[in-house]
Amino acid sequence: MQNKFNILVIPDIHHKHERVQNFLDIVEYNKAIFLADYFDDFNDSNLEAAETAKWLKKSLKNPKHIHLLGNHDLPYYTNGNGLFCSGYAPWKNKAINKVLTKEDWDKLKTFHLQTINKKKFLFTHAGLTNSLLKTDVENLRAFLNKADKRFRENPLDGGNWMTYVGFEMGGDRPKGGIFWCRSSRFRPTEGLYQIFGHTPTKDLEPLEIYPNNWAIDTHLNHVINITKKGEIKVINLLDFVPESF
Repeated sequence: MQNKFNILVIPDIHHKHERVQNFLDIVEYNKAIFLADYFDDFNDSNLEAAETAKWLKKSLKNPKHIHLLGNHDLPYYTNGNGLFCSGYAPWKNKAINKVLTKEDWDKLKTFHLQTINKKKFLFTHAGLTNSLLKTDVENLRAFLNKADKRFRENPLDGGNWMTYVGFEMGGDRPKGGIFWCRSSRFRPTEGLYQIFGHTPTKDLEPLEIYPNNWAIDTHLNHVINITKKGEIKVINLLDFVPESF
């Protein structure tokens, strides 16, 4: 069984950090990109929230790890001041922010953009649908950096497309931003490879919903490996880690 990987892409965790960490501990990899949603699950507790926060704090110190923000992380990022979604609870917020400092939160990214074998890959929690992209792919980083700066200065700025919540999620926008876009509303951009989570896939298998555009939230049954050639390989975590994790 292969146990050497290039870039691992890990979708929504929702407290299943032990499963992820047990996998990472037994394989070799050059980089791991986490697509966020570390917190919230059905009937979870403040104790689970605290344990996940402790794992995240440690993982953020690993130079091989890149951690993004997801919609289930945002209300804790704002320390309970806004951007709420289902699952949020003030007692979980207290437990999480007792562990994570502002310095920790600042390490989490809104996006990660990387060229792999001349292919431009964009990693976000929920995907950047084409209608919200107001530039060409060549100027994508500047476009994203501008929105990121605006987000950091005021996460509750309702005019920032990054935090748009679409109609289908109970919001007031036609399309959701990179934290909220549903895969059914996502449309691709030519010349851009995108990998995102957020929306559980049909039959819980990673799904190439458009050529070179992958939705990979399978309740953490799978992760993705991107080879040095820029090829997408699906990894079944159950081949490495027992389901009990």
